[in-house]
Amino acid sequence: MKYPSPPQLQALYESNEELIQNLTQQMVISAQDIQGINKNILTRLASDFWGMISSNARAEMMSHSHHFVRSCARIGQQDLEKALATPIADLSEGHLVMLRQDLCRRAAEMEADPVIQKAVLVRGSAENADLASLNVQLHAVRCRLAAIGKPESPKTYIWI
Repeated sequence: MKYPSPPQLQALYESNEELIQNLTQQMVISAQDIQGINKNILTRLASDFWGMISSNARAEMMSHSHHFVRSCARIGQQDLEKALATPIADLSEGHLVMLRQDLCRRAAEMEADPVIQKAVLVRGSAENADLASLNVQLHAVRCRLAAIGKPESPKTYIWI
């Protein structure tokens, strides 16, 4: 195997970045979305966008054949666990962004599920309480990000 030339590497990096940008425009990165993607893209997704990745895609990354993908997935999982367990006021910017990604993903999954959508309309239902809790958490994260000078841009703001 011949090592790629600098122009070929530049084209590869640009192609990878374009794919990452396309995937991260979605609210949820599914297992189907990551099929056939190279390890470099998967490690970047696991490192920087773990909160957006569906549970099935997370499981695939955790059991990926390449050790670096598995390692980055485990680190992403640990970072999200920390973000979920720590008071919002104590989180770093990176953890706040990951938590916002996770909350937006969960909201999108709730929105896409017709059974949950129907149950959300029932006053006092667990689904209704879950959505209310999610909205409160998302608002708190957005306020905290704004307070530290990192407000959410309008193109990434999700109305739920």
